[in-house]
Amino acid sequence: MRKTIIALILTVCILTAFVACTKTDNTDTGSTTTRATTKATEAEVVTPAGEFPIVKEKVTVRIMVPDRGGADWDTCLFTSYYEEMTNVKVVWDVAPTDGLVERKNLALTSGDYPDAFMRCNISRAEAQKYGEIGVFHALNSEIEKYGINLQQAIAGFPNSLKGITAPDGNIYGLPYFNECYHCDRAMKMWINTEWLTKLGLNMPKTTDEFYDVLTAFKTRDPNGNGDADEVPLSGSTDSWWSMPHDWILNAFVYSDGENRLLMNNGKVEAAFVKDEFKEGLAYLKKLYDEGLLDNAVFTQSYTSVHNYAAQDQIGVAPGGWQGTFTSFTPDGPWSNFEIMEPLAGPNGVKYSFYNPDLPSPGAFVITDKLKNPEILVRWADWMYSLEGTLEVAIGKQGQHWRWAEAGEKGLDGRDAVWFRGELVENIEPNTTWGISHVVFSLLQDTRLGQVVQSDGTKSYELQLYEGSKMMDAYKPSEIVQVFWMAEEQQDDYLELLVLINNHVNQSIAQFVSGVLDLNRDWDKYISELNAMGLEQYLKIVQDVMDAHSN
Repeated sequence: MRKTIIALILTVCILTAFVACTKTDNTDTGSTTTRATTKATEAEVVTPAGEFPIVKEKVTVRIMVPDRGGADWDTCLFTSYYEEMTNVKVVWDVAPTDGLVERKNLALTSGDYPDAFMRCNISRAEAQKYGEIGVFHALNSEIEKYGINLQQAIAGFPNSLKGITAPDGNIYGLPYFNECYHCDRAMKMWINTEWLTKLGLNMPKTTDEFYDVLTAFKTRDPNGNGDADEVPLSGSTDSWWSMPHDWILNAFVYSDGENRLLMNNGKVEAAFVKDEFKEGLAYLKKLYDEGLLDNAVFTQSYTSVHNYAAQDQIGVAPGGWQGTFTSFTPDGPWSNFEIMEPLAGPNGVKYSFYNPDLPSPGAFVITDKLKNPEILVRWADWMYSLEGTLEVAIGKQGQHWRWAEAGEKGLDGRDAVWFRGELVENIEPNTTWGISHVVFSLLQDTRLGQVVQSDGTKSYELQLYEGSKMMDAYKPSEIVQVFWMAEEQQDDYLELLVLINNHVNQSIAQFVSGVLDLNRDWDKYISELNAMGLEQYLKIVQDVMDAHSN
């Protein structure tokens, strides 16, 4: 059974990797080596790794967390359960969701910060900055000695050790692992297959065929109400995956929807200055001009798209999952839509989006307010186990989830690991801490090991898996991923990133809508990007990518 396989990942410990990441070869290594050497001679304040309770005498710690939107940290059932299990009492420093960043920054700058921050949007740059000055503990030795479940998670998630290890070799915080197969392929386009069937149309494979299908959706009354109220292709401004243009641009040049950078034999290039990108914009303008692309696409929210779907007015819409463009109810219209295969452009270009997540250390950082950081490393470590992940994120075993039974299959057709199904209906709001607020380890085998209903019910998770798997044949062989960078690069990079992306996004809307003319204004657009510092921006990204590859 796959549950057994997951539980046995990493029978050979990866301590060597952690030791290699810890500076110990000179006297100028910071506090990590000194603290580890000193503590080796002290009495242990925690029980051995994997044993409970964590400490024999109850301890109290203060942790800053985001507000849970109606569910209370103090009275949550899991809070009392975990306090009894660990002997660690938490005083919750709850920050409002819409003021989380400001609250976190104020705490760090004032010096009145807690023993730890959990899911408080601490960036790699912040982890590195506050780690190097000693505000955040370097946790290499604690992970090596006590992080038995964390080490297994790291071993099961490719490149995750690189993602959480700062350039100086230290690990200044713990990540959460969400190896979401369909999230790594979030740029999807969904088509109303009920309309295709009514009109006798095939799934479009090329940009020309897509144009023909959209035209039919506009002119042939596929919803059958006698009104020309159909919206062939729509989207919203709520996220880059809810906008349709980059998915279409991938039929001309690879465009990731966020920074629109690509790798060409190890060289970083900007897709948004290429002639192929311009050609893609011309295709989009044609759709816009003929009313095939919703003319409100650059200004409207997802609510408008949901309204179209509720009234059976929409033919094609982008979205990371079905809930992006339609209300997600058991009998909702989402089941009429399927994920499209990427389109082939006029030159045969055919890409799908691919951006695998690389865990960041900012999910759980432990500060110097806590003398013995191993207490919270132990406290967090159980949540990285398979059982701990399901307990803290899903609910109580037997009430909200159970282990899979013999013969049950997961999303990928292999033996299943766990079952949620109708048990999810029994979850009360204040049962668990919830997946958005904690550290956990939902690796791919766990996510794809969820039992698929065998009663004929259409599974949205299975639909996401199968559609995402189809896209894999078209993902690029190399991609740009910017993670750690030198401190002197960070300010320039962030300033240029915002400046350039804002200009590109605004220009896309203006070129497609006709405010700017592709023939008259394209050269000016390129000149403006150069004046903003495009060359410097690409050099920073290239230097970072080169450093990652070494």
